[in-house]
Amino acid sequence: MNEKTMEQFEAWADEKGFCLDQIFMSTNGVPDNPYENEDTKLAYEIWCASRSPSCSTRRFPMQHGLDIDWTTAEKIYAMYSALYGTSQSLERLAQRGGFDWKEVEIIQAEYNKRVRR
Repeated sequence: MNEKTMEQFEAWADEKGFCLDQIFMSTNGVPDNPYENEDTKLAYEIWCASRSPSCSTRRFPMQHGLDIDWTTAEKIYAMYSALYGTSQSLERLAQRGGFDWKEVEIIQAEYNKRVRR
C-alpha cells in the first residue's frame, strides 16, 4: 500500500460520500493495513483492482453511491453465482443497485470456505 494511492482512494471516497473507518498504523513509516473496518479494507482493495490497466472502463454500481469496474464485478459475480445460482444476472444486479460492501465480504468469505473444503 502506498500513501499516494491511499490518499487518492480517500479523496474519491469522500467525493462519493463513502464513510471511511480508518486507523493508521505504520511500520518503518510505511502504512500497513490502515483500514480497521473490513468494509473499508475491501472497498480499498476493490478500488485498487478496478484501476489496474487490465480492467474494463464499464462501471458496475455498488450500493451507497460507489462503483467499480465491470471486470471486477464479474469476478464477484462468479463467486456469487457459484454460491447462490444465476437467477439474477450481473446485468439485473446492476439494475437493482449492485452489491453492498458487506454482501461482497460475505460472498468472498463463504466462497473461500467452500473452495478450501
